[in-house]
Amino acid sequence: MPATAAPVTVPEPRIIRFETPHHIVRTVEPSDATERWCKWLLDPEAVRVLNTQAREMSMDPLHAYIARFDRSTGHLFGIFDKITGLIVGMRSLYVDYKAKEFLDNILIGEPDERGKFARAESTEVIVPYFFDGLDLERWRITVLGHNTRMVEAALRRGMTR
Repeated sequence: MPATAAPVTVPEPRIIRFETPHHIVRTVEPSDATERWCKWLLDPEAVRVLNTQAREMSMDPLHAYIARFDRSTGHLFGIFDKITGLIVGMRSLYVDYKAKEFLDNILIGEPDERGKFARAESTEVIVPYFFDGLDLERWRITVLGHNTRMVEAALRRGMTR
């Protein structure tokens, strides 16, 4: 008789919050949507690293995007400047509990915040939580080949292509 796979347990939805030296990284709420965030996809650098077309998002589609995340298998984190409270970036994470892995996407939307602390600090709190707190085994990211900064950062962390 073939062995049956153990049932996969998916945790209840949860609000997650971390603090780093320069940022608060937490589950995004609908009230976090801003006109400024809507304009991130007009920035040429953001469009280039996302491999998308420049477009302005309005508040309704941004609210719909936020609502897509169930806080269990899909998480949307805002990266907020500790001093100003401004959302400077976001991370979307998708968890496959059966495969014991998570896919992580990041955008630092505020141009003045790129190359500073937001990406690195949010990584340092999110990744251990998903590995240790949720008992996952693999972390996946997608990076365009021309996004050399992220390719180099991933390789420094020991990721493989």
